[in-house]
Amino acid sequence: MNEERLFLRKMRGIADLVAQPDPDEFELIRASGDYRHILLDGLLDSVNRNARLALKIPALPEDEHNAGTLVAWNSIALSPRNAAPGAHFDQVPPRKFERRRVISLMFEAYTVYDVIITSANFLGGVHHGPPTRAKEMRLQHLYDNAEVEILTVLLPDGSTVAVPAPIFSLLKEIGECLVDGLAPLVELLSARSN
Repeated sequence: MNEERLFLRKMRGIADLVAQPDPDEFELIRASGDYRHILLDGLLDSVNRNARLALKIPALPEDEHNAGTLVAWNSIALSPRNAAPGAHFDQVPPRKFERRRVISLMFEAYTVYDVIITSANFLGGVHHGPPTRAKEMRLQHLYDNAEVEILTVLLPDGSTVAVPAPIFSLLKEIGECLVDGLAPLVELLSARSN
């Protein structure tokens, strides 16, 4: 299968998954393997090499207010699809999206890259094995205890609320950002293949 068809197949699968109101957690972890292949392993770069589109992925701005807190979710939403009407969001290149901080845990920032790698590499999205770094172990703990782990969420008005760790919703939101940001490339490649 050539790279363009593989990319389109993966993106269509991600689009179908994130269109579900409450996708299965196993399917979200499986999709993390596709996120990794597309974003981190170079499939996007390879497919876009000929198209030369200046792709931008929409994402809510990083929240600087809780960068030093012990346990905090960066924001209620990463994807602009879940933001309040009229909320500001950034358009960032794929490499910058990878580095977007989404969680602050034990005084350490976690990025989209960290979430994808942990999901794909240690939770079974691509293969399963024990995490080797403390940062990965702490993030895996959030997955393992997603139902009972409580995080402090910073609301847009500056107040906070305690909620169960929405680690699986973050995987869905990463997919939403990818589907929205990579839509021009998907449309171009789909038109070529017809």
